[in-house]
Amino acid sequence: MSGVSFIDSSGIAFIIQLYMLGDEERREVVLRDPSDSIVELLDMIGMGERIPVVRTDDAPSGPVAVVGVG
Repeated sequence: MSGVSFIDSSGIAFIIQLYMLGDEERREVVLRDPSDSIVELLDMIGMGERIPVVRTDDAPSGPVAVVGVG
C-alpha cells in the first residue's frame, strides 16, 4: 500500500470490511506498508488503533494482491 496516495470512502470501507471479515473468521488482517495519509485517515475515523500496520524494509512498488480471502 505504500504506493497509494489517495483513497476514497469506498476504499476505506473495503479495508474495514476486510478487517471485520478477518476478525469474524479469526484471521489476522494487517495493512502492509500503508502510506502516511492512509494511516492518518484511519486514525481520524477511529480505526487506526484496531487495524495492525506492518512496515517492511522493501515495500512493494507495484500492485498489492489480497490473499487468503474467501
